[in-house]
Amino acid sequence: MTRQFPIRTHRLLTFDRLTRFPMVLFLIILPLLIASSAYAQPPDPLWTRTWHYGSNREYMDAIRAIPSGGYIATGFTRYMSTVYQVWTARLDQEGYEIWLNIEGGTSTDAGHYIEPTSDGGFIQCGETWSYHTGVGFDAFIRKLDANGEQEWARVFDSGSIGDLFYAVREVPAGGYIAVGYVGHSKIVRFDASGNVLWEWLHPNPLYSPEWVEPTADGGFVIPTEHFNQDAQTRVFTLYKVSATGSTLWMNDEALPDLPLEARAFCVREDHDGYLYAGGAVRAPNDSTYYDFYVSKRNPDGSIIWSNLVNNPEAGYLSFEKVDHITILADGNVVAGGMSQSSENGYHLWLMKISSDGEINWLYDQTEGEISCTDQGRDGSIVASWYPYLPGEHDSQDLALMKWEPEIEIQLEPEVTIIPPQGMTLHFAAAVSNILLDPTPLDVWATVTTPAGNRFPLQQITVTLQPGGTFYRPTVPLDIPATAPPGEYTYEIHIGDSSPVPPGGPSGNRDMGLGSFTFTKSDQAGNSSASGGTGTADDFVWPVPQGVWDFFGLNGTDLLSSTDGPDQATAYDEASTGIVEPDLRAHPNPFNGITTVAVVLPTAGRAQVVVYNTLGQQVATLADGVLPAGEHTFTFDATHLTSGLYFVRATVPGQFDKVYKVVLMR
Repeated sequence: MTRQFPIRTHRLLTFDRLTRFPMVLFLIILPLLIASSAYAQPPDPLWTRTWHYGSNREYMDAIRAIPSGGYIATGFTRYMSTVYQVWTARLDQEGYEIWLNIEGGTSTDAGHYIEPTSDGGFIQCGETWSYHTGVGFDAFIRKLDANGEQEWARVFDSGSIGDLFYAVREVPAGGYIAVGYVGHSKIVRFDASGNVLWEWLHPNPLYSPEWVEPTADGGFVIPTEHFNQDAQTRVFTLYKVSATGSTLWMNDEALPDLPLEARAFCVREDHDGYLYAGGAVRAPNDSTYYDFYVSKRNPDGSIIWSNLVNNPEAGYLSFEKVDHITILADGNVVAGGMSQSSENGYHLWLMKISSDGEINWLYDQTEGEISCTDQGRDGSIVASWYPYLPGEHDSQDLALMKWEPEIEIQLEPEVTIIPPQGMTLHFAAAVSNILLDPTPLDVWATVTTPAGNRFPLQQITVTLQPGGTFYRPTVPLDIPATAPPGEYTYEIHIGDSSPVPPGGPSGNRDMGLGSFTFTKSDQAGNSSASGGTGTADDFVWPVPQGVWDFFGLNGTDLLSSTDGPDQATAYDEASTGIVEPDLRAHPNPFNGITTVAVVLPTAGRAQVVVYNTLGQQVATLADGVLPAGEHTFTFDATHLTSGLYFVRATVPGQFDKVYKVVLMR
């Protein structure tokens, strides 16, 4: 059974059915935002979650989005102990615990990476001293089920002091690939049960890579460093390894014609086979500091473009590096890491870079470092990070931060209870974005039944204009009579609808997600999932016919920066000679304040009132006699929450109109 928040489990890390392999003997508070004026304003942080157990050395090393929603995270803590223990948490979309395990033995143990697997569970790796056979740490990987229970574990002991795995990935062809140091820097290929298939050894046993990227052709790319004999220095290096563990190529250039001392920390493959690699490169003409470095490369590792960035806020004598890269659903990337200087301490960095190498925005926060990034199911960016104490390099909490999505979708249904015979449900839809460039994206709808089956409904492709807003007051959704009773979830996604294989660029392809739930009743008026006109397990939602006209554009035109087609009408008495009653608002959607216009054919007593979706009155804009003509009123919603509101204008004997407005912050 899934443990619900806030229950925490503390238990002995047992490594059930433990198998040991000998070494193969070959050699809170939201922080201050500092945005450089050279870049656009980054998304705002939505929240920060922290876990603190009394020690000033607690680290969250990895966070990954789960395709069905929420996150899985791992790290290590000194909870109820003087030694480190493995910390693993399944979190919901808001960062709250669904279950949390803190596990350890009599000595230090640590979790360094975890990710979802295609069977609904998780694969995790790290290091353990509690279960070593010789001296020092041993490396481990283990498989967890969806509830965090261990299915199997494998521990590797080389006899050296510091064996560990930095990362373990699910492989599209099945099984797993781990990277770390077990007597030698290496990657290890496992089958689905954790049995070793082969190992690849780094040419230099001490240059330990910390990441491995499965590629669509069945191989693997390893970011690391290599001693370049010509340059007589260690340089930024990528290795490509085949599906059977043989080296295919090695690329050891840092910048074209500029082989500077450098190290690669992360590499990701996008859907087109291009590689994005990040790390740290020694700044040109300076031997005292390193710069934040990201490059895009062809599938053979050759550079297409590179970007070397120095943080002006960090000062001089700094060390800046990319720890992790995530491929976003819009085809661009975010790179997370840190900068450190003797003058200004540590800075947490999160940077969005377009697919052609342009820096879109930079989020910069003092006293921190990002360890891992991902894109959540709602399109938001999330990162695990280390909140450092001022002037120190020790993480004081396990910490997680989430930023707002760059595309926001709000859906508001008119009703949420559906009669047994079905009906056409209408909902209002609002879309806004903070993108910087025109962006072609897929828009698709899904419905999830009470049995948990998700059906795709419609899909179109549109181009979102930067800063564009859209509002449509009435979008139809046909709910068939054959649908079984129970609760349904309807979703609209904007992003990349192409499927993602296990170990792919991201578990999520949404840049924005909007949803609402509705309940189908049975003949007796109940919402139980039995006894209705359909069978929950066998029911298949019918595929809608025709072109989905969600945007009123037939899926072919640009979604431009407008207030929507319903806002195009303007009052023009001179052109017709007839004054028609009217009610409208501009802008709509709006951010805080909008102007409501009411047109009266004749004088009368008018009442203009605003309601929320619960039917509660939140504002009175007018209540008294008004002369004929157009009248405008200011609706100040700065104290209200984002969502749908209804403006109602009533003039006895003339008209009674309701107009929907959307508040978007």
